[in-house]
Amino acid sequence: MSYGVNLNVDANPRFDPKKFVEYSTDALSYDILTSDFIKGVERLPVAGEVQIIVDEERLDNISYKLYGSTQYWWILALYNYMPCHKYAKKGIIIRYFSLGELEKLNFSLKGER
Repeated sequence: MSYGVNLNVDANPRFDPKKFVEYSTDALSYDILTSDFIKGVERLPVAGEVQIIVDEERLDNISYKLYGSTQYWWILALYNYMPCHKYAKKGIIIRYFSLGELEKLNFSLKGER
């Protein structure tokens, strides 16, 4: 048996939710309503659409197929108004954004943090 390290996994994801959304220790949850990043994500232009063709597809898999990384799954969920993976079912159309537009949004907010 051999073991290896997957070098494709981001140890410190660039778009980790903790970087963009305040965490409330009182409510033990993220407060997406106070995030300028989340508001900006909702306004990103649609770069395309994909239809889910298998039952119980996961957004992290879709993120990997679209962007080569799983770190964007939570942004795809917000962009498509999905609270969790359970809503990604066969037949659903997933809208996606371009990474270039996401980067522009990220850089536009840098001075505000």
